[in-house]
Amino acid sequence: MSIHLQVNQRRMTLSAVEQISSHYRFMAEGIASDSTTRYSNVWGKDSATKQIEWFADYFKSMLGEQKFYKNLNQEEELRIAIKFDNISKITISQLDDNNLRVDLFNKIAGIFKTLFDEILFENQSIILQPTFSLSEKAFETLKMPNYQEYTDNKRFSVCYDFAFYQLNEEKSFPYIFNSKPAQWPADLFNDTINFLNKWGYDEVKEPSSGDLVVYSLKGIAQHFGIWTHDGNVISKLGMNHVVKHPIDEIILGYGDDVNFFRKS
Repeated sequence: MSIHLQVNQRRMTLSAVEQISSHYRFMAEGIASDSTTRYSNVWGKDSATKQIEWFADYFKSMLGEQKFYKNLNQEEELRIAIKFDNISKITISQLDDNNLRVDLFNKIAGIFKTLFDEILFENQSIILQPTFSLSEKAFETLKMPNYQEYTDNKRFSVCYDFAFYQLNEEKSFPYIFNSKPAQWPADLFNDTINFLNKWGYDEVKEPSSGDLVVYSLKGIAQHFGIWTHDGNVISKLGMNHVVKHPIDEIILGYGDDVNFFRKS
């Protein structure tokens, strides 16, 4: 049995900032990683400032269009825009290098990351950094032959890596400690209840500390976390931080339906 979350202004804000800032952050990081950027363009402070202002203008225009989040009110839109401008001004004030190259776009990407972090952490009480480790001996015990490949090619961890690692779920280790995230079974997302039943998890109506929390959108699991003793959820938000948050303080893309599971 699932509970249904309501759409509220906080979720609208998180969703708008996450989607739009991620778009421009990845754009800036893409430019920074482009080898031609490293050698072709040199930016003085004035031209660098114009580049930052260009990104700022497009971010605010996207926010104003409300293409994806029509219910974001004008007051909240203005608050986000002011916060973004303040972060941009701090970055511009620190531009003391007249020979900026790739570093300029890393700074621009940093503006968008800082904005999302500041919005995200307004109501969050705990910030954790996940550490995933498994010994070579454990790899051998679990008949996982790719220890060296994993250590050489560690990937970004995602929410389900974090959740099942916290649960110390051995069945999940071949997927967590794999350099290819796409190796997780599709049934975990498309047929979640039956999949988790096979792993020994039963759905429960009332969650207790340590239970698995699954957010779904139109029947497809999108996000995983762990229920806490004080009635919150700890989860890893994409490639971002692990945070402790109220159950309904989550972006819209993770869905409105929440189910709870307990190891039997």
